[in-house]
Amino acid sequence: MTEEQGLVSEDAHSVEHEYHMQAADLHRLAAHHFAAAARHQLVAAEADEADDVQGAGYQAYLAYGHQIQAVSYAEEAALRDEEGDDEELEAE
Repeated sequence: MTEEQGLVSEDAHSVEHEYHMQAADLHRLAAHHFAAAARHQLVAAEADEADDVQGAGYQAYLAYGHQIQAVSYAEEAALRDEEGDDEELEAE
């Protein structure tokens, strides 16, 4: 392997690593929002048990918003992972 090939390979690895680091951050954001959605669902369940219809509805609404955010971040993370894999294939 020549020095130039080594530099190209190292640069490709660096780009791939950056995609995976971005994906990792997005996975963490998705997990945060899934956890928040779960917490709001539990509070909604408690409100239902207390016959608090408005409280249950409000908590369910908050949970739904977090779920949407979580899915969005998870999808974006998957795309970043694919981009990193595509960069890896192009480098080979």
